[in-house]
Amino acid sequence: VKVQLQAERLGNRHAANGERTVSDRMRAELESTGRRLDEERKRSAELLMQVNMLQKSLLSQNEERRRVAALEQQIQ
Repeated sequence: VKVQLQAERLGNRHAANGERTVSDRMRAELESTGRRLDEERKRSAELLMQVNMLQKSLLSQNEERRRVAALEQQIQ
């Protein structure tokens, strides 16, 4: 009976160590995924800013073309 209890305890210890290892690995993966998510959010925000700047620039260019076209019409 005593040997059986010792074997059971040893088995429980091994199982607990295995669960701890899996838990630690999952925690590390979760932290890594969180960091990647933060990086992607920053990258997305930067790209959105660039898109907005490009859009404003295109609108300004279109407005400038309209003004030039209107001036050319006046000259003719």
